[in-house]
Amino acid sequence: MCFSYALLLLFIIPFSIVFVEGTTELLCKSLIFTSFRKWASKKHPFLKDLIGCGYCTSVWVAIAPAIYLSFVVLPGELSFPLFIPAVVFYHRMSNYLHNFCDKHLDKFYDARFKGSIVKEDEDITNG
Repeated sequence: MCFSYALLLLFIIPFSIVFVEGTTELLCKSLIFTSFRKWASKKHPFLKDLIGCGYCTSVWVAIAPAIYLSFVVLPGELSFPLFIPAVVFYHRMSNYLHNFCDKHLDKFYDARFKGSIVKEDEDITNG
């Protein structure tokens, strides 16, 4: 039983971190949710601030995997005490993932930065 929980957690935790980061990026920056962001910003200033801030949005997005981990995967007397630390953990780990991708991977493909795989005079938009 313990071994299966360990394997499950080894899958769930990294997947949940990527889920929080990906969902946050989709909500805050993607073209798909542009109309939703416009609608939300008209509805209430809180929603405008929430959707406009990736750091804030990731806190709210982290609630979903924290509920799953705390109340579905590890039910019992530790469910509620584990919930808040799980939200903070998923939120912070998704921020670290975002920072890593932003600082290292994005610049790796950007010709303006030294060490990029793209040459300065190379046009990457036309394939």
